[in-house]
Amino acid sequence: MMADNQSAKISITLSHKDVAEQQVCYEIFVQLKKIFHQIMGEAWQWQLHTTDAFGKTTSEIYTTLDKVNVLNKANWPDIISFLKQRMIALDTFWCGCKYAFE
Repeated sequence: MMADNQSAKISITLSHKDVAEQQVCYEIFVQLKKIFHQIMGEAWQWQLHTTDAFGKTTSEIYTTLDKVNVLNKANWPDIISFLKQRMIALDTFWCGCKYAFE
């Protein structure tokens, strides 16, 4: 989870140092994509092998809430609702699908 002066973001970030292992895990998520989106109640963005701010190769599944500022107290209810709802849905997804990753 992340919130700054422009947006809020929630993501699953795969950062295994072995990019082949990272891709295997990402592909399991892809196989579960329909279930994932169904549980989340929305489509998320999917990126395989992108580079993070530190130059590390990561893969990410994420969604954002734009035009909010964590420094503006008036935006806090929107940010909290956005993040809380998706954290609960992620927990539901993980409880039902974690065995696919073993």
